Amino acid sequence: MFDKHNYIAVIKWKRGERSALKELEPKILSNIIPLIEVQPIPYNHEDKVFIKTIDQHLEDFGKNLSAFWTNNRPVFVDGYSLYDDPRILKNTSMINGISPIEYVIEDIENQSIPAIPVTTLSRPSDYNISVRNCLSKFNHGLAIRIYLKDLMDSSSFQFELEKFIASLNVSKNDVDIFLDLAEINYDLKKDGTIFVDAKPINSYINEITKYISLLPELEKWRSFTILGTSVIDNFAEIPGSSNRELPRIEWLIYKEILKSNLIRMPLYGDYTVNSPGWFDFDPRYMPISANVKYTVENKYLVFKGVSTKSAGFGQIYTLCNSVIKHPEYCGRSYSAGDEFIFQCGTGISPSTGNQETWIKNWVNHHLTLVSNCLTNLHESVTS
Repeated sequence: MFDKHNYIAVIKWKRGERSALKELEPKILSNIIPLIEVQPIPYNHEDKVFIKTIDQHLEDFGKNLSAFWTNNRPVFVDGYSLYDDPRILKNTSMINGISPIEYVIEDIENQSIPAIPVTTLSRPSDYNISVRNCLSKFNHGLAIRIYLKDLMDSSSFQFELEKFIASLNVSKNDVDIFLDLAEINYDLKKDGTIFVDAKPINSYINEITKYISLLPELEKWRSFTILGTSVIDNFAEIPGSSNRELPRIEWLIYKEILKSNLIRMPLYGDYTVNSPGWFDFDPRYMPISANVKYTVENKYLVFKGVSTKSAGFGQIYTLCNSVIKHPEYCGRSYSAGDEFIFQCGTGISPSTGNQETWIKNWVNHHLTLVSNCLTNLHESVTS
């Protein structure tokens, strides 16, 4: 079902990210398997009410995906945000009586797209009951996100993992494993050395390799992916009106792990240019800064403006102009995102777009670059 060129991209299921996928070149799209994260129900913070019902929020989920996704190509679907939002009543169901994650999986499956539910060892029991129902109905297996904290007690972890898959009545060869590093907290020293979780990056990578060895019968799982990102809080620590070059720690880790002696080499996955998870965002009090997050092979180039409330959206023209002047700009024909950057940076485009437009184009470029880098990497490893 999967091969080494596949790129597992975590996609927050918003219109901008969907459009980023839709505008990819077919060759690039064919390498990507999205891990779709269902987003929280929109909330009106002033009136303290949801803007939509859960049925309205999830309406046309499968239809929106099928607009650009090929039949019979699988996707992963994680609905955790609908289960850990304390504002949503427990055991909330759709108007037809089924659970939200079952509804999403079925809606996608109705478009002839295999939808693989994603869970963890610590999800609520009602979520995992729904996952088991999906397994029984569609028989497309499941994916499990495993975090480093799960692996701290090796004997307990292996027992809990075996017990968990037994409870769902599924075999290892129908299970995809994501070792999810989530937010990779790092410190870039003045001399260029990198520390991750307060230890040298090489020590951290050795630790990750050791943890991977704790996964029982690694070769028997349907797929195995290392997933993570160094995009922490969307680079909130970067001051306005400044540029930064920051290392892509997740990519550096992956390349080093490929050099190890693991019995099975992992697939690569990341969170595109977003930070993991979701948070309760009140737009009344959280200003939005104009920015360009531009991915190159080993770095993120961040061009940051100031609040759009104070300086407007027109800042994006200057920021994009800085990108196209950078020696690592890939050129306007590289991706739809790069064409947008070129048109804004040269003044061809009369429109600045908005935050949704920006994230669409930054993600579109990122997906294109990572897919190409993976192809080149695996060709060099096998040559």
